[in-house]
Amino acid sequence: MTPARIAAAIAVLAAVGFCRTAYFHFVAEPLHEWPIPGPPIDGQFRALLPLLPRAGEVGYVTDEPILMAPGFEYQGAKQRFLQLQYAVAPLVLRYDDDGAALVVANVADPARLEAVLRAHGLVVEARAGPSTAVARRP
Repeated sequence: MTPARIAAAIAVLAAVGFCRTAYFHFVAEPLHEWPIPGPPIDGQFRALLPLLPRAGEVGYVTDEPILMAPGFEYQGAKQRFLQLQYAVAPLVLRYDDDGAALVVANVADPARLEAVLRAHGLVVEARAGPSTAVARRP
């Protein structure tokens, strides 16, 4: 086998790989992927940003527990926590930490926000929406 034939074989394999990647990226994936339903993540929590420090750590409480064991089931509570963490980064949210100077309360059911704050001994400092508030110890 000559060096020219080896180079040609490598070029053919590279072209096949490139075509395969292009097919999956431009044809197969768009047909089978659905956009995330609902408003953009950052838009939901935009009102929260001016109420929090730009860096450091704050607590996070909610009305639904997050399952700590890994699994493949959908966890709405974990999804909300991760979306909020993404929106406020580089600030770090400490899950189930009600002893921090500031605590973000984010609940699935807006009617339960006051009950969650009372259960953790927190008072509202500012509301960022019907189901999200910044709180602190009295």
